[in-house]
Amino acid sequence: MSNKFGRSLLHVGARSGSSIAHLLPASTLADLNATDDHGFTALYHAANLGNAEAVKELLNQEGIDAQQPDKGSLTAFHVACYSEKSSPTIVQLLLDFDPTLLHVKDSINRTGADWARERGRDEITAFLEGRRGEK
Repeated sequence: MSNKFGRSLLHVGARSGSSIAHLLPASTLADLNATDDHGFTALYHAANLGNAEAVKELLNQEGIDAQQPDKGSLTAFHVACYSEKSSPTIVQLLLDFDPTLLHVKDSINRTGADWARERGRDEITAFLEGRRGEK
């Protein structure tokens, strides 16, 4: 079941800014990685809107795909790096889950660090510079 934007209860919950733990037992693997009409997953929404609790809860679910891109080839990590509502905590959670996200590029060859620099996200840029040599 989804709303007019193709968002499931999990998407809406991730956007809410609060815990989504009550929604996770009913979620299947397909629900975890489901996309809305824009190709955004619940993880993408949570990272974009600064919901660190939901990001952590989603990353603790077996089968979550942190590298799933939206229709424009951006991942939850890319959006966490450039969104004004995101934080270094969310970036850290995503990198702890999958360190290779640091090197994932979008369709115009930009990494999360490139997006952070371009959008003036100085705190995230500095954090990522410290992790630059990681693979």
